[in-house]
Amino acid sequence: MKKRLLSALLALCMVLTMVPAAFAVEDTMNDMGTDTITTADDNSITTADALKAAIDSASPEEIVTLGGDIEIGETLIIDNKTITLNLNSHTIKPSDNVEIWKNTEEKKQWSLISIRGSSNVTIIGGGTLQAKKDDSYAIDVFDEDSKCTIENGTFVGNVHAVYVLKGSLVVNGGTFSVQQKYNDTFPYEYVLNCYDAHYKNGTASIIVNGGSFAGFNPRDCRAEGAGTNFCALGRKVTKSTDNDVTIYTVEKLNDGQMVVNPVPSEDGSVSASLEGIYTNSTSSVEGSTGAGEPSGSVDNGTVSVNLTPENSASATSASLNVAADTAKSMADNGAALKVESKVGTLTVSNDALKTISSNAKGEAVTLSIAKADTAEATGTATYKLTAQTANGTDVFTESTGTIEVSVPAPSGVTQDNVHVYYLGPNGAEKVNATVDGSNVIWKVNHFSTYLVTDTEQDISVTDKEGNTETYTDLTTAIDKAEKDSTITLLNDVTLTPSTNVTKSIILDLNGYTVTGPANAYSLRIYGSGVSVTIKDGSGTGKGKITSGRDDNGGIVQVADAAALTLESGTIEATGANGGCPVLVMGKGAGIGIDNKGATFNMTGGTLKANGYFALAGNGTWDETTINISGGTITSAKSAGIYHPQEGTLTLTGGTISGTTAVQICAGTLNIPSNSTVTITATGEDKREGKTGDGLIDDGSAVSVVSRAGYGDAPTVTIAGGTFVSENETPVLSYAWKNDDVDKDGTRVEDFVSGGSFSDSVSEYVNGTLRAELVKSSGYAPYSYYQDVATALKAAQPGDTINDLAVSDETNTCTVTLDYNDNSSEDTVLTVAKDTSITLPSPNRFGYTFRHWSDGSETYSAGMTVTINDDITFTAVWRSNSSSSSSSGGSSSSSNRYTVSVDSGIDNGSISVSPSRAERGDTVTITIDPDEGYELDSLTVRDSRGNRIDVERQSDTRYTFEMPSGRVTVDASFTEVAETPETPDQIGSFTDVDTDDWFADAVQYMLDNGMMNGVTDTTFGPGTTTTRGMIVTILYRLEGEPDTTASSFTDAASGMYYADAVAWAQANSIVTGITETIFAPDQAITREQMAAILYRYAQYKGYDVTASNDLSSYTDASRISAYATAAMQWANAEGLITGNTSTTINPTGNATRAEVATILMRFCEDIAK
Repeated sequence: MKKRLLSALLALCMVLTMVPAAFAVEDTMNDMGTDTITTADDNSITTADALKAAIDSASPEEIVTLGGDIEIGETLIIDNKTITLNLNSHTIKPSDNVEIWKNTEEKKQWSLISIRGSSNVTIIGGGTLQAKKDDSYAIDVFDEDSKCTIENGTFVGNVHAVYVLKGSLVVNGGTFSVQQKYNDTFPYEYVLNCYDAHYKNGTASIIVNGGSFAGFNPRDCRAEGAGTNFCALGRKVTKSTDNDVTIYTVEKLNDGQMVVNPVPSEDGSVSASLEGIYTNSTSSVEGSTGAGEPSGSVDNGTVSVNLTPENSASATSASLNVAADTAKSMADNGAALKVESKVGTLTVSNDALKTISSNAKGEAVTLSIAKADTAEATGTATYKLTAQTANGTDVFTESTGTIEVSVPAPSGVTQDNVHVYYLGPNGAEKVNATVDGSNVIWKVNHFSTYLVTDTEQDISVTDKEGNTETYTDLTTAIDKAEKDSTITLLNDVTLTPSTNVTKSIILDLNGYTVTGPANAYSLRIYGSGVSVTIKDGSGTGKGKITSGRDDNGGIVQVADAAALTLESGTIEATGANGGCPVLVMGKGAGIGIDNKGATFNMTGGTLKANGYFALAGNGTWDETTINISGGTITSAKSAGIYHPQEGTLTLTGGTISGTTAVQICAGTLNIPSNSTVTITATGEDKREGKTGDGLIDDGSAVSVVSRAGYGDAPTVTIAGGTFVSENETPVLSYAWKNDDVDKDGTRVEDFVSGGSFSDSVSEYVNGTLRAELVKSSGYAPYSYYQDVATALKAAQPGDTINDLAVSDETNTCTVTLDYNDNSSEDTVLTVAKDTSITLPSPNRFGYTFRHWSDGSETYSAGMTVTINDDITFTAVWRSNSSSSSSSGGSSSSSNRYTVSVDSGIDNGSISVSPSRAERGDTVTITIDPDEGYELDSLTVRDSRGNRIDVERQSDTRYTFEMPSGRVTVDASFTEVAETPETPDQIGSFTDVDTDDWFADAVQYMLDNGMMNGVTDTTFGPGTTTTRGMIVTILYRLEGEPDTTASSFTDAASGMYYADAVAWAQANSIVTGITETIFAPDQAITREQMAAILYRYAQYKGYDVTASNDLSSYTDASRISAYATAAMQWANAEGLITGNTSTTINPTGNATRAEVATILMRFCEDIAK
């Protein structure tokens, strides 16, 4: 009957499916015993009633001491009491013929003593609680706030010695056993036990710091789940035998002691825990005394744990739980850790232990090796390595330390054919491995899944959950891949059959090559909702799909409502006469079931064709969508993009080139105002003799063809981008019919509203644009603006502006802006009469702009002037180094004074500008001697007759600073004396005076062979310097090392700069305007100069960390993104300073004087 009651209770209260858990508590052991207890009357409590009365009347913290053995007739309930119960070497047991156990609604009496409410009871005194067989437990802890601490004594129960329904039990010592066993299979499962559900939610707990347990291992409480550990950290469990019963004894470890304890598992794995504090004096690791169970040792600073029990031969996983303080003590004291098992061996370096301990943040870590694939007959095995805290946090992902992995070699694996792959969440990666005897060994700095095989793998497939598998051919990999998987190449592969892709995937070329069939497509992507991305994740730029297909078919085809995105990598057609890298197939192509147009997006990478289009559609397949925002599209012998179909083509970035770069015959072409696309045509106009369908190769960058039989005329918008044609037709629009120009047809017009062009496209601009700006340099100097005033704001010195609204040349005026700085070319505007322009504010290094002058009147910057005749505005400057410059704001500066010229000058004439000037203004004197005469003297005097200093700017131009008051200019001329020719001398430049601000820099250039004059007698300080010149100077500095040819088509061998450009490109000092154009003859801008010097400094290993905030310059926003860091560095180093106190002029051309100064500062201050 008692057994039936117990079985019913167990069925009600106990759940065996508990997860392993570990508790960390402070050591609460103390030495309380009977010799430390004193009471008023040790012999007064000898009956159950007296004990009950004493407990009920006890004050908090009072010690209740037994005076003799006590028999009880019912459960002794201790409710809401904080007391110490001193058994005083006596025994509490049931009376004869009395059953303690009662389990009804009215009474829950399961034990000799029940601790309830908010009681906190400590049991001491070495006595005994002895339950009868087939009856009750010794103790139960009943409520969530109840706590029992057992220091010592003997506790004998039935099924449980101590049972915790709710609340907590702390065992610091004592002996525990049961009379009535649970069953024959697990007889001692419940010596200590919690109610399962409450143990799970944390309202019931047991912590064992010490004690002895008959048949019960506190580290493996199977009642709460196999491997559940009741022991506190820093404890060891040793085994002994008493009358065929195993006794488990829990003891505290001292510093320097370590212990490995088995952690039983029900899933075939082998597990153990490692605890204790490692010190330099640690010489051994204690372990279980059971034969064949986990053990440990210490050898030369390496702690080894052997997880190879006799019954582990079939184990597929092994793990070691390392306590937090254990891992930290080993890390701090230079120890390594070796975990051995029949699954594999992990040797953890000290650096790796430091990483693991640091990342665990005070938590225990479980190191695990699991064999996920046992198909050794195939020569393959997969291992998953983990290092995790209890909540699943990975703590060994990237480390400066390493862990050596050793596993049994799969069948057939030898040193000659071993391959190990890291199977990570981003794909597979091959790692170096060796075969030593019968084991494969490799090192890792992060844990993941690793494949060991005797066959080299070519492709990895990673699903969206991060699971990775490998394959030896791409077609199978694509077929097996789940939707949204990433397929990564591990080797070059060959596609024997054409392969269809009907699911969304990412194809990562990873620096390798896919070689497709020569007579068919390589990949065909189709299906509604299918989205495929091709990229090269290696960062090397070497990944590509290539085919020698030589007909008009596509290498990669996208059809039937599918979408293809090229992010990086190359798709290349090498056929001499055919092969299109990407063919976008539209409605009517007959592919798939939806019969809809496809989409192609290109954000990077390269489409490269040899004999055919690089990107195309088909005139009979409509509803396509093509978006190009980056990358390179190029064809050597045909069009970069051929678009004969109804559909949308949008170009917002990238570079496109071909004999005809882009041709659109139908659909919509949109190049928006924010587009950065560069489109270059490299061919000639070959329209004459053209027959049949296909490309009309006309040599234009954008070819817009209204073509009979190809549907409606295309809709075109060009609002941004750069367009270059070697045939001088950056844009060409015409109608075509019957294999010739359709003179009666209607061409597309008025579609250009922005962009930069190599030649004029004024015939195609829409009606809102009235001004054409032609820059003095650059490969695409033509651009268009709303009016002349807007164009003038964008103009730089030397530029030309044409008023497109002018139809009658007799009604035009020429406006010349003379910058009067001895370097900048004039800006010339051709405008209609009565046009109003706003005068700009120019910059000049070392000077402050005062105003413009037409010879009689002065005009401030920003003033609007109406033009009715040809006119020249000359800039008037004030030197920043002048002693009077600081007085420019005085009251007298508002007065204008006359500059007069002596009327009695013979044999020549002089003129002044302006003829009236304010104090501090720069006045220019222009000398014009008669033939055979030259200037003999030039004198400028103020109203008091004092001589004013005059600065020579050239043979015919002099300047002085206007004083306060009238000025008179006088000059005399003398006949030119014949002088014998003298040999040219280095430094004999007539345009460089020793007082010029750049004189020292010019001399430095000559002394160091870095720059020569533009002629034998002139340096040309005010002229521009080209990009080719700059790289040539740096190339000379490097000693002109050997180099191979560059990839730039405009830096061909034989040009003076060819080797220099090739060297600079090879060392990443220059990148070019596009991938194929360097523009060596283009004048270099100040920001380009900064960028090249910045990269050269990086190449030389110089410090480039200096950086200035340029936000104080009002034109800092004009600095290009690629040059921002370089300009900040150059300004911080004093290489490039502001033209004025508020402007830095990043896009202004750098004069030879400025370049010489910048290079001198670089050599003296950076390369010193």
